[in-house]
Amino acid sequence: KKLNNLKNTPTTKKKVIEKPIEWIDLAVDKIDKLNNINDLINLNNKKTFIITEEELLSEKNDNGGSGKILVVDDALVIRKKITLLLEKNDYAYIAQKDGQYAIHYLEYLLNNNIELPDIIITDLEMPNLDGLELINWIRNIDALKHIPIIIVSSHMNLQKLFTEQKVQGFLPKPFNDADLINQIDYLLKF
Repeated sequence: KKLNNLKNTPTTKKKVIEKPIEWIDLAVDKIDKLNNINDLINLNNKKTFIITEEELLSEKNDNGGSGKILVVDDALVIRKKITLLLEKNDYAYIAQKDGQYAIHYLEYLLNNNIELPDIIITDLEMPNLDGLELINWIRNIDALKHIPIIIVSSHMNLQKLFTEQKVQGFLPKPFNDADLINQIDYLLKF
């Protein structure tokens, strides 16, 4: 009897997604929309807020001898993990909490004629200004576009992003410490 009742109960149809949208498709679409420097400048202007010099320089170690690395990640745990690893391996570093802070820091360096980082390590998903917007901004500034970028992200399917954005490295989260150091060592040789 219960079986017959179930058969007669109206069922709700579930929407079937034939082709799920890949994260990378969304990223590439976003890149296509950011097609000139004016769009990137407008992105920066839309999200303007005051960042003090003290805030920009708060997570920093100038004592490394091998190279200066800019670390950009909104997760404090990941920033600390990367910066401790860099310190242990004799790299100087400065860390910023998102793309907006990183842009302000890079503008600070350019405006004050201060040495630029040798490598930038960035996450992709961040508040205020995400990693894709940061990468696009960097690649459109003549003085910065030569700097190698390593993405550290939980998104795995980023091959198309490598070629379109000229990103030199990618490590999936959670990453192996030795893999990150190997990528940095390799990029610093050039």
